[in-house]
Amino acid sequence: MAENSETPSISMVPAIYRLVAGFLHAGVAIFLWNFFSYDNLWEILLVKPPSGAYILIGMFSLGFVPVLYSITQKSISPVLLVSVLLTVSAYSR
Repeated sequence: MAENSETPSISMVPAIYRLVAGFLHAGVAIFLWNFFSYDNLWEILLVKPPSGAYILIGMFSLGFVPVLYSITQKSISPVLLVSVLLTVSAYSR
């Protein structure tokens, strides 16, 4: 008699949502950075790679982390969390 072992199916949808949110936020942040800032982000990456990488990771994280939180905590929308994190990061500069 064969053992009926059902493996739980792991949905990749939440992971895709988090990655898409992170990349979308980074794209919007890069556009706004280059539009409103005196320094071009790509020039910062060429001149100071650690600083540029830090900025890019922060831009990605500000989209990724709120969606991660909203999916794991079953909250309705991460918009408020993204807004607060973006405001804090802008004024802490």
